[in-house]
Amino acid sequence: MRPNPFGNKQSHQVVENTAGVSGIGQNKANFGAGPSTVDAARPKVQELLEQMQSDPAARAMVETFLLQQMVAEESRREEVEVATLQREKEKRTALEDELEQMVAAQQALERKNRRLRAEAATSEVAHQQFREQIRPAEAAVPERHEPTREEIFRKISEVIGVGQPPSYRVESEVEGMPGYHLTQQEYWDFQHGCGPAWEEEQRRKAAGAARQQAPAPEEELYSPH
Repeated sequence: MRPNPFGNKQSHQVVENTAGVSGIGQNKANFGAGPSTVDAARPKVQELLEQMQSDPAARAMVETFLLQQMVAEESRREEVEVATLQREKEKRTALEDELEQMVAAQQALERKNRRLRAEAATSEVAHQQFREQIRPAEAAVPERHEPTREEIFRKISEVIGVGQPPSYRVESEVEGMPGYHLTQQEYWDFQHGCGPAWEEEQRRKAAGAARQQAPAPEEELYSPH
């Protein structure tokens, strides 16, 4: 092994200079150093490089130091990735739990709907059976009949002891012609311009008008003998 001309003290000094110049292991505030800090560190970096070229032991120590820092950085990055994966796993687990709850609620709703449909079908069958049971009783009930006016008058006449329904007297407007004795329905038809009595009255009026318009017969002239 090549002897260290600088001694162990010089090797430790190289490592300390490396840590001080590179900023590795320092507070995060050092990362915000401005251009003046870089310029101030540049001579130290040059000196460090010269020492490393002349001292293999120091170079090996610097390499080891840098490797340790890189491994530490890799470990921190892996820790961040593991933490991120853990959070994603927790989110996925929560989503799976919510999905399972939704599926369970959907299944419960479907079971309830099936039960309600079965109850509705059972109720419909019972209702149909009830209709079949009361159908003969409905058929035995006679249909209600609304009485007509003539039937009402007849019932009233029977109650008060009158044998025939009341009649209505209507005088003819044609001079010398008899009037009409009408039932209530015939009287109603006559007042509304229809029925046999009204037609007879119109025929009388037409005949009277025709007689008035006919010319008088010429008188025979007799010459004296």
